[in-house]
Amino acid sequence: PADQRWPVFPYSVCPQELERELLALRVHPGDLTGDDLLYFVPGLAAIDQTKDHRLYPLAAALAHTVTLHATATWILEHQEWDFLAAYSPLIGAANRAYMRYTAPLAPGISERDQRIFGHVVAAAHRFQDRMLGRLVELAGPDTLVMIVSQHGFLSGQQRPKIAFTAQQDDWPRS
Repeated sequence: PADQRWPVFPYSVCPQELERELLALRVHPGDLTGDDLLYFVPGLAAIDQTKDHRLYPLAAALAHTVTLHATATWILEHQEWDFLAAYSPLIGAANRAYMRYTAPLAPGISERDQRIFGHVVAAAHRFQDRMLGRLVELAGPDTLVMIVSQHGFLSGQQRPKIAFTAQQDDWPRS
C-alpha cells in the first residue's frame, strides 16, 4: 500500500556500492497516477476506484516492471557488463488479471467490464515491446538476446469456455 513503508532487504543490491543509485530508481504502485494507467485502461474514468480495486494488479505489475527496466537500463548505460538477465512481470500479471476481459466476451464477464479492461493485455504487450526495444538498443547490435517465457496463455477463441470468477487464475498453459 502507498502509505506503508517499503523496506529493502539486506543484500538486495549487489554490489552494495550501487545500492543508492539503484534504489533511487524504484517505482512504488502508489507513485503511479491515473495518467500512467490510462495507456492500459482508456476507460479509467468509468471506474469507481473506491469500490473497484481491479486496477491494483496493473499498478503493482507496472511499478515492478518499470523498476526492473530502469535498473537494467541503468546497468547497461553505466556499468561494464558481459551478461545481463532482465525479468519483467508485466505481461504475466496482465494476462492473469485481465485476459478474461479480452474478446471474445467470456461467460461471467459483462460487456461494460470488457469495454473497460479488454485492452489491458494488448497494451501490456505493446509497452513491453517498447521496453525490450530500449534494452536491445542499449545492448548493441553484437549482443545475443534471448526472450524466455515461463508459460503461455490461451487467448481469443482458444481461451477456456468457463465462467470466470473474481478469484480465478487457472488457465495459464505451457
